[in-house]
Amino acid sequence: MANPEKSQTLKKGMGQVKKVSQTKKTKKNLSPHAARAETERRTVIIFGLLVNGFMRADIHRYVKTAEWGIRRAMIDRIIGEANKNIRLLATFEKDLEFGKTVARYNTLYMRAFNAGDYATAKNIQKELVDLFGLNELSAKDKLSETWFQTLERIFDTR
Repeated sequence: MANPEKSQTLKKGMGQVKKVSQTKKTKKNLSPHAARAETERRTVIIFGLLVNGFMRADIHRYVKTAEWGIRRAMIDRIIGEANKNIRLLATFEKDLEFGKTVARYNTLYMRAFNAGDYATAKNIQKELVDLFGLNELSAKDKLSETWFQTLERIFDTR
């Protein structure tokens, strides 16, 4: 006899979270690989619940109504793993992110310039100047005012 699938909705604050349809499984029915995959799938679900503001008690209620058939300690381990994944999103390598930002600006600049959208190209260039802090250079390090006036004439969009 097959286990019936369940699909319910939990309410949290102003929003609702649609539970994923699933078949109740017991640990002994799953191979180690399948059990690992199931735990990863559950971690993704709990990650989403945490991001949407669910607290530990809310998640325990969710798991109980979803009939995952796992103990509270396992739920807490999955919550811990989901929290670890959230923390990873908060860490970044400044040099890498800076490089990506510059590359994105350069790509946008090139597209705008090639499309003849000089106003957008000029705005993107101003963003790059701000990003690099070029407006904060000392007077002797600045390019000549004539050069900036030439650029203004080339990209004049008034």
